[in-house]
Order: sequence, then C-alpha cells, then structure tokens
Amino acid sequence: MSFHPRWLEIEGILRTYGGRSDVVEILRAQGFPDERQRFPEGSGKGTEVWWYYSKGMSYRFVDGKLTGQSAFPPVGPIERGGSSCEE
Repeated sequence: MSFHPRWLEIEGILRTYGGRSDVVEILRAQGFPDERQRFPEGSGKGTEVWWYYSKGMSYRFVDGKLTGQSAFPPVGPIERGGSSCEE
C-alpha cells in the first residue's frame, strides 16, 4: 500500500475534528478543497471556508461544524504557484 502524499494533512484534520465531523464528511464527499481560508475567532478553532472552484461550491465551518454553503458558477483550473491547498 502506498503512502498518500497528503496523509499528514488528513491526520491533522481527523485529530482536530474527529472522524464523524462535518469537516470530515465534506472531505470524504468532495475531496480536498482547491483552497482553504482560515479566520481565527478568539479562542478555539475559528472559522474555515473551503472553496471548490471547479465544482462551484464553498462550505463554511465554525469549530468543525458546517454553518453554510454557497453555490456559484464553476471556475476553471486556478493556477497557484505550488500547493492546491492554501493555509
């Protein structure tokens, strides 16, 4: 069995939010987002928005719970100089 190149990131998400969290459910259903935006809110885990540009979807999480989602016209591949997941 080969090592998935993003396994350490997967482990971090599982460790932070747990295997049955909304974050992990979206990760399983949609795969890794094209972009992750983090907005700390005082103490705790804060807010994250996951963008799936080619699918035309974004998901908003607060402390790992899905609090909103938005649909928009899908966008073609986004050129980013490196990783497809920004933190």
